[in-house]
Amino acid sequence: MEDVPSPVAERDWSELPADILIRLFGALEIPDLLSSSAVCQSWNTHSSTARRLGLCTGNQGPWLLYSSRDSDGNTATLLRLSNNRVHCITSLPEPSFRTRYIIGSSHGWLIAADEQSELHLFNPVTRAQIELPPLMTLEPVRFVYRKNKEFVGHAIYNVTPVTPSPDYQRWVPNYPAPATRFKLYNRAVLSSDPSDANCIVVIIHNPSCQLSFARIGDCRWTWVNLRYHCINYHDCIYNDEDGLFYVLGRCGDLTTFDLNRPDPVMNFILDPFELHMHCTKYLAKAPWGDLLQVWRYHDVCEDDESKTYKVVVYKIDLPKQEIVEIKDLRGHALFVGFSSSFFVPVIDFPSLSPNCVYLAHDSAKSKAIPDKSILKEVVVFNMEDESLSDISSTLPNAWHDIPSPVWFKPSLAQAN
Repeated sequence: MEDVPSPVAERDWSELPADILIRLFGALEIPDLLSSSAVCQSWNTHSSTARRLGLCTGNQGPWLLYSSRDSDGNTATLLRLSNNRVHCITSLPEPSFRTRYIIGSSHGWLIAADEQSELHLFNPVTRAQIELPPLMTLEPVRFVYRKNKEFVGHAIYNVTPVTPSPDYQRWVPNYPAPATRFKLYNRAVLSSDPSDANCIVVIIHNPSCQLSFARIGDCRWTWVNLRYHCINYHDCIYNDEDGLFYVLGRCGDLTTFDLNRPDPVMNFILDPFELHMHCTKYLAKAPWGDLLQVWRYHDVCEDDESKTYKVVVYKIDLPKQEIVEIKDLRGHALFVGFSSSFFVPVIDFPSLSPNCVYLAHDSAKSKAIPDKSILKEVVVFNMEDESLSDISSTLPNAWHDIPSPVWFKPSLAQAN
């Protein structure tokens, strides 16, 4: 008796009604959408329609983005934590992905420095790129040339709001162009999707962890030197509700900056607390409105790598001018690291653990290897039992140090 082919096996999925396909594609996470578009011409056409109609900008899950040692230098690897599934984005535009030093991830875009230490915005999904103002317009930086006008590298002068004029008589070290970025940049954040011309880019940079900002299309960086204590910042977020940047200081102090007017305005809203060494601080705005601080304590081990040994999450109480430790994120998971902090409702992504903080690489430096980010770990902090789980070894494919792995929520936005 001959086998009768299964009706399912003979079904032509490309002949599904267009409206159903478009709705299905609109419900997918973006990496799955990109994979589906490669199945056949029909699916490619309808997935493009879903993208054009803006149906694919819903609740995107968190992915870990890095450069895998198993791939070439122009491939970005996206890892989904839920099932360790890997999605590779190949044939990325120059400069090579493996040469980019990522200092921020926000709205589906990366903020990265190339080997000349010039900053740019980059969307690895759409491959769109946006140039940012040149390095030479950043206040503390001077280009260094030999007498024959040969370019040598960069000097980073001790120019801060405390010492606003460079002392050219004082010797400062010169850095080759590829090394400047490791010494200079700490973190970057966006006010919105950079396809919006009103997007503002804020960077925290050395010396002394100060601020500069630029709008998309600006030809130079604007230095924030409103008061002498505009230094020693750890993190920054943008609040859509009031249009202000909230900047977290190394002592837990909080300052707002209004950068939407010709003359920026700053206000101190939370007084400083005790200084803790070897503690990196993050700022996050919860979906229910609370402002939170995450304090990440780390030690340098015998192998000159930092390891996280303690995490504390605080709620900011502005009227009482205090921070209060909390143990609950109302069923959410919080993601911090080089990326802008963000929350994910676990009910939508049940493989994640509620009331946990997921921490990726950060900008802590090693004395032995000062030019590299050395928090080579991805850890999960459970707020309820205060346990720390290093999940780095469970992830497929080891990563390169550059670029540092970051949390990433994909976007289909293009540059204007």
